Amino acid sequence: MNQSLSLPVTIRLIPLLCITLWLLIPANTSAEDKPKPLEIKPSLTVEKIGIFGAEFVSHTGSDKKDEQTGVYIYVTTKDEKTILAQIENADGAGPKPKEYLPKRDHVIKLTIVNHAITKSECAGFKVKVKSKASGNDNWEFKGRVTLYFKDGTNISSSKDGLSLNSTNSQLAEVNF
Repeated sequence: MNQSLSLPVTIRLIPLLCITLWLLIPANTSAEDKPKPLEIKPSLTVEKIGIFGAEFVSHTGSDKKDEQTGVYIYVTTKDEKTILAQIENADGAGPKPKEYLPKRDHVIKLTIVNHAITKSECAGFKVKVKSKASGNDNWEFKGRVTLYFKDGTNISSSKDGLSLNSTNSQLAEVNF
């Protein structure tokens, strides 16, 4: 025995269903009694989106960075447990190594490692700058790292009077 209703019977039941629902809703419903519209709260807020860009800006002092000296930058959370952004061997290798002349600014775009971390978790971030010369190189500079967020804000950390002295092709390191 087939228990499904035929299409004409189903169509005839729709008006009956509508009338039944209309009779069940009280006619004298006040505005306070009416159901409130569903409020949708997005789970992915700007705060949760996190970092979308980062850069390191250096201003070279009296002692330049040689063309063959690589720059390594690591940006971590305050507790240094999570890497936020980094770059390795920037401006010291490849087809266009760069010499950083005295009294000039240089910008290095950093690679974001952790997009999901929140802006509040980035507060007080730490920066580690390293250099590795092809031989010996002393580089004096001011350094600044800026983290950019989707809401148009940014957080920066900077330090003046930094010096990296890489000898015998060994990594030299400063922190701020």
